[in-house]
Amino acid sequence: MEAWRTKLPGDIKTHLEAQIKEATRFRNIYSNEKNAQNIQSWLAVANLSKGIFDLNLKTKFLEKALKDISDLNKVTAEKLAEVIKIDFQKEINNTFNQISDINARLKLLNLLEKDSTSMKERLIELTEKAKPIEKLMQEIEDIKKTRAVVLERVKELESKSSSYEKLINAQAKEIEKLKKSKIKAVKRKR
Repeated sequence: MEAWRTKLPGDIKTHLEAQIKEATRFRNIYSNEKNAQNIQSWLAVANLSKGIFDLNLKTKFLEKALKDISDLNKVTAEKLAEVIKIDFQKEINNTFNQISDINARLKLLNLLEKDSTSMKERLIELTEKAKPIEKLMQEIEDIKKTRAVVLERVKELESKSSSYEKLINAQAKEIEKLKKSKIKAVKRKR
């Protein structure tokens, strides 16, 4: 190994050795050429270019997946809002109908105050009508919990996407450093 290569920091040295090793795989192609050093350099550049291309493919795939998830989340949120709105409207209408019914029955109750048995039956009936409203409140809570889970999952995916972007940026910086370093040809001993 040449002296300058031993002085390199460990992380750079590892990458340099990997590029040299990769370039030597094609030794049979350039060994008899008079500009073998140039060919080795171009092989290293091609190898880095392939790596960048592969990273770009992976990045595009991840970006599309995140966009699809985001679009799905938007559609789900819109449908959920629509379902909730429709369900609320139905329940509101039912509640107003029940209130109207209750008001009518209260008028009857005022007339039937003397008959306590009749009043007890009416109270039981009114209590039973209030149960769907309690059920609706539980369904609303369930919908809120589901929405929170979906939003948490989206945050996790956004965080992973951010991590991938940082990793890609760090690798791009390393590639830039490698582009600036010179690769010397490996001399064969005969």
